Amino acid sequence: MKFVFAIGNPGLCYKNTYHSLGLLLSDALLKKCGYIQKKETNRYVFYKTPNNVNIIQSKVFMNVSFDALRELYMFFKFKPEDLLVLHDELSIKKFTFKLKTTEGLGGHNGLRDIANNIGKKFAKLQIGIDHPKNFNPNLDVSSYVLSKLNISEWEPYFEDGIKEILNWCF
Repeated sequence: MKFVFAIGNPGLCYKNTYHSLGLLLSDALLKKCGYIQKKETNRYVFYKTPNNVNIIQSKVFMNVSFDALRELYMFFKFKPEDLLVLHDELSIKKFTFKLKTTEGLGGHNGLRDIANNIGKKFAKLQIGIDHPKNFNPNLDVSSYVLSKLNISEWEPYFEDGIKEILNWCF
């Protein structure tokens, strides 16, 4: 059984920000696959799709991502190798997706929180957002990742991310 875990920040003020691209991609995946089961708590939303993919959307802040995963991780007792985390990534070009199965975390605090609790052997789907120093040296990283994005600009690229997710799952 595979688990796709989308991380981001909760709340309307963080909706459609670069830091919440994992959640936006998981919404696109759900739109494509549909779901047959849904469970929602104050920490996560869990979906089971008709093709037996489990999608978890975090409802906690990025830096404490494991808080959203803990209950399901304990209940299903899945291996870290059966987890794919969807997250934004500064180090790769905007609108690109990179599946990473190595143990590196790239300085990402959300990934670090997960790794501190289950180890580093989980897969990551990096959603490239580019680094602000590449186009605006005056923009700090925190302001950039929390800035609003144009969702319609991203939608055509989500299909590439969905393909990466489904290839990993099957």
